[in-house]
Amino acid sequence: DSSNIDVLLDVDTLKNITFFGRLRIYFSHIIDNNLNIQDASLAKALLIGDKSSLEKTIKQDFSNTGAMHVLAVSGLHIGIILSILLFILQLFSKWISKQKAFLIAVILLWFYAFISGLSPSILRATFLFTILAYSKSFSKNNNSINSLFFSAFILLLVNPLYIYDIGFQLSYAAMLGIFLFYTPIYNIFSLKNRYIDLLWKGTALGISAQLFTFPLTIFYFHQFPNYFMLTNLGLIVITGFILGIGVFSLLFNNVWYLNKLLFYIFSL
Repeated sequence: DSSNIDVLLDVDTLKNITFFGRLRIYFSHIIDNNLNIQDASLAKALLIGDKSSLEKTIKQDFSNTGAMHVLAVSGLHIGIILSILLFILQLFSKWISKQKAFLIAVILLWFYAFISGLSPSILRATFLFTILAYSKSFSKNNNSINSLFFSAFILLLVNPLYIYDIGFQLSYAAMLGIFLFYTPIYNIFSLKNRYIDLLWKGTALGISAQLFTFPLTIFYFHQFPNYFMLTNLGLIVITGFILGIGVFSLLFNNVWYLNKLLFYIFSL
């Protein structure tokens, strides 16, 4: 609906904006119309990677508690979005083969990456999860660590200077920690309650990622968030729920009753 975008920018300006840029503006406009100012600024950071309207105090709060990666569209978001897409497509497994589901999920994932601005961190994360999803879907002898290093190798062939990029180092350190330590940490506790177990899965994922990023965090930033255990308690699960509701809120914006319900849940 280009008329909704034109209220923000004149037609001549819009001609110089890409298709994905127009979509980004359109989604930003939807968020502003359905949420209060503070919630909207957080929602835009979470969903489309726009942190321009975030207050410094909010950024500092997230940084102090080791949850800054939640505000930036990065590997966490890309991984969660891919998981949501694959889960939804699995519901149609009778009609959609595993290979087709992978192809649809990856196309939508790159579509989301372009809308989010396709920054170097998003580009790396999307490429990484594309490789991981491909190996899981098509390889009989899938090895996640091999896929991880293969994606790093290809990216370093394209740009060897990525090796000095802090975001690159943290992303791959986190993923390596998850692949090596998630299962042993998760197996420490055997929880029968489904919901508590889900929270523990998210916590175990956060801890395993922190094990490898901890040295880099100390080296580059000379600080470590003491509350990371609390902030990682179910962080992956909660963020996944928030992202899922947020994305559906944008997609079903034109369905009035559904739009109101989803944005209400999202604001909560």
